[in-house]
Amino acid sequence: MKENGFFGMMSLIVTFHSGMNCMDSSMMNEIGILDTVTPLKVSLLANAFNAIIDPLLIFNCGMGVTGAAIATLGAEIISAGIFTYIMLKKKLIRWSKLLRFPKWSTLKPLLQGGAALQLRNLALNIAFLSVARTTQSIDNTGVAAAAHSIAIQVIYTQL
Repeated sequence: MKENGFFGMMSLIVTFHSGMNCMDSSMMNEIGILDTVTPLKVSLLANAFNAIIDPLLIFNCGMGVTGAAIATLGAEIISAGIFTYIMLKKKLIRWSKLLRFPKWSTLKPLLQGGAALQLRNLALNIAFLSVARTTQSIDNTGVAAAAHSIAIQVIYTQL
């Protein structure tokens, strides 16, 4: 069943993406750099990678939607790696602090402040994945999945 591979890979991507969300342009702005160009370049590079690898894995390698999920995961890893490198180079983070668990006194306010948003994101991701899985199982032609994809894009622009 190809759809199980796709949803397993999408679950991995959602988990990875949620963890790496802090490394975007808003973070680069909030920590005082006010750099909006670098995140744009990183996003362009990651999206270009995804756009090139997607058709190769989907069509040339015959992996279908699983290939699309793998390409997206690869793009997310590239983006996270570049952002990590940039922040290490600018001495905004250090490996010694990056690889150790923070003190509870530092972590507690962040968890309290972000709990509602993370709960919302988790609920949305679960809902979207379960609706996508149901939509995929409606027909084998892919028409329902295509219509669902368009509807999701409209919803995301409104969120």
